[in-house]
Amino acid sequence: MNDLNDIKKQKLLHVVKLIAYRGGISEMIHLSSKELAKILGTTQQTASNRLISCTHLGLIERRLTSRGQYVRVASRGVKLLQQEYADYIRIFNESRGLCVRGKVVSGLGEGRYYIAQEGYKKQFEKKLSISPYPGTFNVKLPTDELHKIELLRNAKGITIDGFKAEERTFGEVKAFHASIHASFKDAVKDSVKGNIKDIKCAVIIPMRSHHTDVIEIISEQNLRRALEVKDGNDVEILIKF
Repeated sequence: MNDLNDIKKQKLLHVVKLIAYRGGISEMIHLSSKELAKILGTTQQTASNRLISCTHLGLIERRLTSRGQYVRVASRGVKLLQQEYADYIRIFNESRGLCVRGKVVSGLGEGRYYIAQEGYKKQFEKKLSISPYPGTFNVKLPTDELHKIELLRNAKGITIDGFKAEERTFGEVKAFHASIHASFKDAVKDSVKGNIKDIKCAVIIPMRSHHTDVIEIISEQNLRRALEVKDGNDVEILIKF
């Protein structure tokens, strides 16, 4: 039964991929069951049933109009594709990891408070082997990098459990081992001289926060000082899955 479920999942995932490939993530696209059947090499009824299954599972949105059938990948389907993408990164790019680029920005000071909580600190030390410097190092991502935040949310990562303390609830955090260096272009130039600064760190993703363009990083070092950077400077993070 499990094998059958896995096979069915892959067949439905294939349908979601086809819709996404045709531009069906950003907008509704026209796709008839007959056309889908031709692409899949199945009967029209089988193609129609797969679209219906994808709709019932919340993977796609489907609309029937006088002009035909229109479909779009739903948020759950996007999440499934991102999980698949994360798996491919682990398989084919394991030695390098996920590359994320952005600019250094100042936070609101909340990072220092949260990182100082014993419930987090002990887990960072045990699960990440990092005794973090107080506060977080914040990096704002440009528009073309934002999808990587959602990719991280849907990847497995290392779970930092939530807890209660001081009559407050502190949420679950997903963490990833990483390394960081300043100004990618400068780092490439300096690497020829053997002076590249590549510092061990971890990217942390609070699971209760959403729709942010900033990622938070912890390290045993004061990263601003170690990297010799200030607000607006470019940095590159290599995140391990």
